[in-house]
Amino acid sequence: MNAAQQRILKYVTKNQPVTVAMIAQHAGVSRSHYYAESLQLRMKGILKSVTGIGVFAGEAAYKEWLENGGRNQISENARDANAKRTNLAKSGDDDWRPTCKPYNRNKNCVVDEYMRSPFRERMMMVYGRRA
Repeated sequence: MNAAQQRILKYVTKNQPVTVAMIAQHAGVSRSHYYAESLQLRMKGILKSVTGIGVFAGEAAYKEWLENGGRNQISENARDANAKRTNLAKSGDDDWRPTCKPYNRNKNCVVDEYMRSPFRERMMMVYGRRA
């Protein structure tokens, strides 16, 4: 293992679960460098990356985190996300008004004016149609 991999592993072991942004900031590596270095560690099973949660120091650390409150945190995150989604849907429906109204020929005089305009007559002559 090289020095960057050791720094990444040391930081992850102390602070798991951690995000890629936290690793990049505190371990002194860029995001792209982290992905390049962590690929080997993930392939060997030394690091485990879990979507939506973070990076762990292996499968055993992930299972230990799940048993010590991780399941509750996942459930809480899901409940919060669901509550946000339902609140957004409710508040969005109350304020929504259609921006365009259906065409009403009696109220809209613009189309009638265009149909009678000399411009339209000239344009139809150019295209070979009579007005």
